[in-house]
Amino acid sequence: MDAKIFFPDIPAGLNHRGVFDEAVKVCGLCSVRRECLMLAMQAETNDIRRYGVFGGKTPRQRDALGENKK
Repeated sequence: MDAKIFFPDIPAGLNHRGVFDEAVKVCGLCSVRRECLMLAMQAETNDIRRYGVFGGKTPRQRDALGENKK
């Protein structure tokens, strides 16, 4: 599967709506979705630059999850 589905090239200032839809659908079928999300959340603990889809969550969704843990 092409990694650009999960890590698209998005120019700054571009509306991100719908950009991650395909990746989120693929993640919905994955048996390790939870583990993938947990790995991303641990890796991003000290880094505010979230990028790509992990565990079915977009960077903005993971950011919100991280804020809820503070």
